Amino acid sequence: MRSIHLVTQRLNAQWRPDMSISLAALELLSGLAKVKVNIDSADRKRAVSSICLYIVYQCSRPAPHHSRDLHSMIVAAFQCLSVWLTEHPDMLNE
Repeated sequence: MRSIHLVTQRLNAQWRPDMSISLAALELLSGLAKVKVNIDSADRKRAVSSICLYIVYQCSRPAPHHSRDLHSMIVAAFQCLSVWLTEHPDMLNE
């Protein structure tokens, strides 16, 4: 799905410092994971990889940036990752 590619690309390139846009993007990705269409393996890997990169980036931010908002973004990203792995359990074998 082209939309997965576009959202994951923007999430890690432009949107990661913006909480509201990041949360919306993660919610959209969670919804796309639940759509019952054949999602290409490369797109699934891209989604999971991008979510993981997003989590790593947010967790590595310096102490002055640690806030409730940052915590909320990290929790939302882990929830999104959980949805992807629950909806596509075959990815755990890759």
